[in-house]
Amino acid sequence: MALGLMTPTQFIYRAALKTPIVPVAMEKQVVYADVPLVDVTDGRCWLCGGETGGRGQPVRKAIKDTFTDCDKASAPQSKSVCPGCTFCLSFTPLRNYSILATEQGLQHPTRPEIRDLLIEPPEPPFVLCIAVSGQKWLHFRGQVAYSRDGYPVQMEETRVYVDRTLLAEQLDLVERLYTIFTKEEIKTGHFGQNRIKQFGIARFEETEGKTARHRGTRLFDLAVFVAQKREVEIPASVPEKNKEEPCIITSTPKTTNQQLQLF
Repeated sequence: MALGLMTPTQFIYRAALKTPIVPVAMEKQVVYADVPLVDVTDGRCWLCGGETGGRGQPVRKAIKDTFTDCDKASAPQSKSVCPGCTFCLSFTPLRNYSILATEQGLQHPTRPEIRDLLIEPPEPPFVLCIAVSGQKWLHFRGQVAYSRDGYPVQMEETRVYVDRTLLAEQLDLVERLYTIFTKEEIKTGHFGQNRIKQFGIARFEETEGKTARHRGTRLFDLAVFVAQKREVEIPASVPEKNKEEPCIITSTPKTTNQQLQLF
């Protein structure tokens, strides 16, 4: 199957077979293995719409009764599920964890790692799905990225198109505010007065003035989600004034008239 025709699930499937043991948080790991496949009659996958190559599983076997996204099927007339979707629906870690699939293999990056990946993405092609709740299948909703400067990211059920330069600018603003404010305050624009004073009124007005232009966009919500705490920025202190040297009086006291009368 040509790479350009690969769907996200097919790309993830191929990546997982290259790295069957994937580390996750708490020093745990996920072990992946190939799934049983049979001959299928449909050329298109019911779920992702990709080519089956004549192999996969029937819909009735691959799609469980608990699957709630039947309305998202790309080829609802098909009765076959491709190897990629069959694989991706067989492992709950692909629902519980975020996914990064590249030509080198599969990763389940943490939120700090995702933050860095968004600024310095891997060489394309790649697929990046960001799990927020850990309760939704995101892989078939995703999209293969073919550029490092502008690329799609699947964040829960929302597709975000990332302009890398713009994201870096927004992330810098968000992380400046995040030294004092909560993510909810940054996302909504409703800031506590005490924290504004703590941040510095002039600095707040300057930073928030730039931030407000982006609030409410998908890219901004992504920046808020992945933002990490920085150390509190302390404004440059004003240099101490040079201490004045003590004034020493060296003048000779005047002689009074009464003293002159004694001589």
